[in-house]
Amino acid sequence: MHRNSKHYEQAFAARLRESQTPYISVDEARRTLLPKGARLRELDLADDPLAGSIRGSRTTLKSFDFVVYGSARNLLVEVKGRQGPRGASPHRQKSSRLENWVTRDDLASLRAWERLFGDGFDAVLVFVYACEDSLALAQFEETIEHDDMRYGIRAAPVNDYVAHMKTRSPRWGTVDVPASHFSQIAGPLGALAGCAPTLV
Repeated sequence: MHRNSKHYEQAFAARLRESQTPYISVDEARRTLLPKGARLRELDLADDPLAGSIRGSRTTLKSFDFVVYGSARNLLVEVKGRQGPRGASPHRQKSSRLENWVTRDDLASLRAWERLFGDGFDAVLVFVYACEDSLALAQFEETIEHDDMRYGIRAAPVNDYVAHMKTRSPRWGTVDVPASHFSQIAGPLGALAGCAPTLV
């Protein structure tokens, strides 16, 4: 069955509702205006090496997907849907690699939004992996079942991601984090927000 790319965000939102975690879904808009008169230099981004990655006008930012309210921290969440790891089969070897690439523009905008929202809000990348089978799903502490699909979740604070990222494609402005570091910085979303009940 064909599914558009929004099924990842829909599954994530369904899990937030199921766990009774307060959230706001950000209206779909590719880029959002900063408050009137605001400039990136006023957001303490002048010395941020990612600031130059924000394309177009210096008064616009790429929007994110959700504001999630937790008992410990509030999160500005950008959902990234990815195909999950493939389980073993007679025709292929088992692979546990989790793709985690994003654009530098994603990261620069999220860091700017974090500064705009201020204390108590942390920018987070939430990777939602569509899993083909139970073997793939078993690699995740936090999972979702929605609309006959199964997903695993890994959440990574943006600043931790930036500290370990490597250039993936200079042409497309993409970066990723090596698997060894990604396993250290990415984990359950509930652990970051202190969500109650925990998303499991």
